[in-house]
Amino acid sequence: DLSVILVHHTRKNAAGGVAQFIAHPTAESLAAALDAALPVYDVEFDPNPSVSNGNLSYIHKTISGKNFYFFANSSETPVDTSVRLRGKMQMELWDPHTGEIRDCDSVQSTEAGEDVTIVRLNLAPVKSVFVVSK
Repeated sequence: DLSVILVHHTRKNAAGGVAQFIAHPTAESLAAALDAALPVYDVEFDPNPSVSNGNLSYIHKTISGKNFYFFANSSETPVDTSVRLRGKMQMELWDPHTGEIRDCDSVQSTEAGEDVTIVRLNLAPVKSVFVVSK
């Protein structure tokens, strides 16, 4: 029964907040709960890369109205994937290894009624990059 795997209880408050209780959390039930709560993620890889002996990680900060995404590939596996960022933005790539700043090709689209920006992420093993909104 799929309902047993997914959310058992959902509660909403007057301010629009939502809490979900999952009796037996699994990767699948947590993903389903997140999808129900937020259909467009802040950052999503497409496809989700598989790396070995390390991680592909990111952090997103907003400073003075600019979006800063830091992507780090600590693995021994090259990464070449698309990244969907929530919002409509023009992006630059900032290379922390060389100090170079260059334009970043991006495509704007709409997903589930929200603007998204799609950029190509190409990271060699043990490399990182900032993707920054102009």
